[in-house]
Amino acid sequence: MDTRTGHLVDPEEMERIRKQFAEAGRPNPYTEVPERLAGAAKRKLAGRAEAMVSLKSGGQLARWAAQVNAKKAKAARRAKARRKIEKASRRANRK
Repeated sequence: MDTRTGHLVDPEEMERIRKQFAEAGRPNPYTEVPERLAGAAKRKLAGRAEAMVSLKSGGQLARWAAQVNAKKAKAARRAKARRKIEKASRRANRK
């Protein structure tokens, strides 16, 4: 599932997408749905290859996606803060 857009794909389609991103040399935005949510994902797919999950709903998949996105955002904020400190340190050490 792409946690930013809510695009949910079945495992076979996920493997194909993973290969496409690897061949293109781009990072894969899709994350495996945890085992505890496999039933909810299967119900949402209902036999189709792909489905869209509303990220605004309070469903299990939407809550999980929000948690994943929050972790990614927190890591990005920390990395930005670290770069800012490193930049200030380099600037101070030049003098």
